[in-house]
Amino acid sequence: MPLYRRLFELRISPEGERTMRRAYHFLAENREMAYSLEDMAGELGGPAELERALLALMRIMAIESREIRGVEYFAWLQEFDTGTWLPVRHSKV
Repeated sequence: MPLYRRLFELRISPEGERTMRRAYHFLAENREMAYSLEDMAGELGGPAELERALLALMRIMAIESREIRGVEYFAWLQEFDTGTWLPVRHSKV
């Protein structure tokens, strides 16, 4: 099955992109919070697919992660167009 070039670059499957989109929206809606993989797995699906989606989001710098007391937490970093996975540039008016 062929992949769109952007998915190839992100190293993610179409199913993984759906998880990626859900994870991004979840973190964007909760910008003041950081969540562990376990916290998000209950909301967004299985940990293996979710972990791949989070790694892809970190690669493009849409989210960031920090390890705190041996637990990795993920938080929203910047706005992205989830149709193209390109950052949204805000022009100064």
